[in-house]
Amino acid sequence: WTAYLKAGWPVEYGAAILAVADKDEKRLTALSSLRDDGIAVTAPDVNVSLSSTSAVNGEVRIGLAEVKGVGAAGASIVAEREANGPFSSLHDLMTRVRTVNPDGVAQKLSVVAMQGLIEAGALDSLGPRLGHALILRAAMATDVRPVEAEWTSVERSTRQRARLGVSLGVHPMASMEDHLRNLPLNDYSGVYEPLDSISSTDGDGVVTGGVVSSWDEKAYSGGRRANFTLESATMTIRCVMWDSTLSGLRRRNQVPRVGDVIRVSGRVSVNTISVADDESGIEETITTKELKVSSAIPVSTDAVAEVRPPAAVIDFAAKYQQLRNVELPKPAKMKPATVSASVVTDGTDSGADTAPDNIITLDDHRSASGFAVISIRPRESGLMGKVIRGESAVRSRNRIISCPQLPEPGKSYLCVTPNGDRIVLLTSGGAYTAGEMDELLQKVGLDSARWKRLSSKSATTGEWFVLGSEADEADISAA
Repeated sequence: WTAYLKAGWPVEYGAAILAVADKDEKRLTALSSLRDDGIAVTAPDVNVSLSSTSAVNGEVRIGLAEVKGVGAAGASIVAEREANGPFSSLHDLMTRVRTVNPDGVAQKLSVVAMQGLIEAGALDSLGPRLGHALILRAAMATDVRPVEAEWTSVERSTRQRARLGVSLGVHPMASMEDHLRNLPLNDYSGVYEPLDSISSTDGDGVVTGGVVSSWDEKAYSGGRRANFTLESATMTIRCVMWDSTLSGLRRRNQVPRVGDVIRVSGRVSVNTISVADDESGIEETITTKELKVSSAIPVSTDAVAEVRPPAAVIDFAAKYQQLRNVELPKPAKMKPATVSASVVTDGTDSGADTAPDNIITLDDHRSASGFAVISIRPRESGLMGKVIRGESAVRSRNRIISCPQLPEPGKSYLCVTPNGDRIVLLTSGGAYTAGEMDELLQKVGLDSARWKRLSSKSATTGEWFVLGSEADEADISAA
């Protein structure tokens, strides 16, 4: 029956095997078998997973209840999602889901359960894991966006393994092989080989490395030995380390933990056993390969979590004007004299006190939405830089748009983005400061004929203009 079920419903069969695997070692074996059969196993997801591991859309999806620290709360999450729709944020999840404690009292999801969901990858569709961990307690009270921050691949894998018993997604060894290969040999002898390329000949010496996926120490007549599993992105191998090696690691305080990346040297041990089927009488030969480790050292990646500080989402100057209903003070002039020239595009007298109707000045956009003036460095990519006027949120939602040419020092650029935002870029490094250029632009306006087109309107880069250099120099020199 087992072979029949596996052949007819391989995904469903694999999901059932993982669902009843209550020990990490059994889960590792089941996961390795599913990988060999070409069946994808994906991390839990609060908007997709069921309570227990199940076949979802042709792949095995880990169940929410199987995340360590979540348990029975997984069923409550699934019930709320099916009743009222998917979750939109960490705050939405925490405020909607209620669990029942042993006394029959309804309560919110615990911090432990939320930490488990984050580290297992169940909230990846809503934002980065470290970003969610940083705002976890704040999200209990308000709907705050996750910080743009993420753990390294090794840290992500280690935390996920602690919650699920296995590591899913991009394996840390995918980016660590070159690092391991280039490490100095120290007490090792031989050439480093990836785990899936080591010899299969009994007694051969090897130098390899991988992630420790299980670790167990036991006493024997000669002291203590460690039985552990080393894994790469494509395979696993059982290893044994005897007391002399283990004692040396303990003295140096270098005993590996589950999730650590280590480099080892040792000898291959190949064992062959025969297994007979009592009913059919057929005898099958099974060959296993193990590694007797004589030396091991933890490998440090020297990597740190990637943290990108969030852009400000409140224009405090505009908020002050809205709440107090008063005019904001004009910015101080950068030079004693004021700019006397006005921009004319329809024959209006250049000395008029008010700008023509077809000119939109920067002052008009000081509190308007969809507008920002950004001071950037000449070689900075996209629309990044310091927002000196307008909305920081405009920069945040348009940061991946790039200028059709390399910005030149001292130039002023205007971008009308595909979503209708207007962004002015002031590039530093020219003859004038960003403040002087900003002062000039308040007189020039956004609809002036002095803006020369750099590119036609595009669905990806928007429409770009540059302010003519002769016009810049004329107005600045008059100040």
